[in-house]
Amino acid sequence: MSFLRRGATAVACALLAACGGGEGGLGPSASVQVDPTSLTIPQQQSQQLTVSVLDGDGALLAGVPVTFASSDTNLVTVSPTGLVRSVGPAGQATVVVKAKGVTKSAAVPVTVTATSDHIVVTPNPGAVPQKGTLQLDAQLVDRVGQPIPGAVLGFSSSDPNILSVSPTGLVTSAGPAGQATIFITTGELTAQTVIAVTQVPTTLVVRPAPILLGTGQQLRISASVLDAVGTPMPGQAFGYTATPTGIITVDGTGLLSSVGPIGNGTLSVTSGTLRTDVAVSVVSAAHPTNMAISAHVELASPAFAAVVSASAKVYVVGLYGTLAYGTLASNALTSTSLGSQLTALVANAAGDRLWVGNAPAGGLTEFDVSGETPGALGTVTGLVGTVFDVKLSPDGQRVYASTSDGKVYVVDAATRTVTNTFDIGGGIVHLVRHPSQPLLYASAPNEVKVVEIDLQTQAVRTLLSSGARPQALALSPDASELYVADETGAVKVITLATGATQSIGLGCGAYGMVMTPDGMQLYVTCPMYGAGEVKVVDRATRAVVGTIQTNGTPRRPGVSPDGFTVVVPNEQGWVDYIR
Repeated sequence: MSFLRRGATAVACALLAACGGGEGGLGPSASVQVDPTSLTIPQQQSQQLTVSVLDGDGALLAGVPVTFASSDTNLVTVSPTGLVRSVGPAGQATVVVKAKGVTKSAAVPVTVTATSDHIVVTPNPGAVPQKGTLQLDAQLVDRVGQPIPGAVLGFSSSDPNILSVSPTGLVTSAGPAGQATIFITTGELTAQTVIAVTQVPTTLVVRPAPILLGTGQQLRISASVLDAVGTPMPGQAFGYTATPTGIITVDGTGLLSSVGPIGNGTLSVTSGTLRTDVAVSVVSAAHPTNMAISAHVELASPAFAAVVSASAKVYVVGLYGTLAYGTLASNALTSTSLGSQLTALVANAAGDRLWVGNAPAGGLTEFDVSGETPGALGTVTGLVGTVFDVKLSPDGQRVYASTSDGKVYVVDAATRTVTNTFDIGGGIVHLVRHPSQPLLYASAPNEVKVVEIDLQTQAVRTLLSSGARPQALALSPDASELYVADETGAVKVITLATGATQSIGLGCGAYGMVMTPDGMQLYVTCPMYGAGEVKVVDRATRAVVGTIQTNGTPRRPGVSPDGFTVVVPNEQGWVDYIR
């Protein structure tokens, strides 16, 4: 056999690592060589080793038996032909290769690298209380479910208005109840978990508050539990107690009763760990006790808006420029002409000053009404459009006037000069002021909106912008609720803290409205152009409890400070008294 042929056969046999034959040529310098000298294998993958047995001169020896062994068969195994396979877990092991008759073996270090398989996140699903936090445990795991150290994960929320999440997986409730999906990503792998935000009972609201109750009268208490963002929580249980029981009692349904003399007491309402105490005053009467017209006063001209001063005087303005006035007890009114279309007026707290809008046209005039005959003191000019409504600040130092030009003017009462203007848009037909905060509420039916004006910050917040034609406004005694006369046939109730809106159906188009000082009743006029009515709404039950037929076209009513009398001006030329 030639040298070339014998060499080729030796190489082939060495590559196969078993060709049979003897061990001739082995000596103390023989060695085992392995290719590659080290292995890096992804999890659950394999790689072939190639072994050569060489004599002391580096010549390939054929037919030498070779064996393979793994130092950790839990990590890697090796076949009799040198195929190294990853069992599963990541880690390191050594494959030892021995040749028969060769003193020195070969060691091949093997590294099994972790292969990203999926992301595990707990809890999944999960829950977090309103405005609370929840730490997610998210891990990138390999093909056998073992965490991969140092993996960088990204977090995102499907709805940041419900839940936000930090780069470390800290989930934070933004407030509202609901749910959102948290996504966890790394490379092309994504996992998700749905986190629910559970409501937390936070506030117990009782209406009305405070409570003014007539002797012998009953009042159905309205109680509701609000969550951490002011959303009502349905299905809550309530407990009621009233003290002293000699003056007031309350049953398990929240029906409060005056059972004794005039006096003061406390209503306590509980729900779970929440408790609200409401002051109760029992008086001889707090609002009209009859749902009928007790007096009818004819006028020679249309009557549009009425007000009753603290001095028990009645003032009525009309569309033909007439101011009618008289005492509450007399059932008689004297008229004087101011020469313009009059639609708005307001009396100060002392009852000795009267502000009349559009007298003269485009103006706002202050009258001294401390005597028998009103006397003009001065006029604010420069107001654009017809003055639709006038209100006073609680301290009487500022006058607020709204016009058909869509503006609200702030007037210094002492100097009768305009100090600020808010351009709301549309005709601003009605205003109501907050009793203690620098807030003013305005309705614009043509713009289909009701807004809140912050007189200090100049901010304007829209409270109602659709589904109604807003006219007159009324604010609850505790300033928690705004009532809107809706010309489409309802009274809208806006909870100012949350913006939530309820509707009280009337069955007629609402125009004017006044709330009795005790906050128990609303008197809402429905003009109906000839067949006018006044609807009486119980605030606690949100229901119409009476209909008073006035006929004609009732407009903007006024109520006496003691709550006994509601004065209803009628565009057909008269005034009705409800007592």
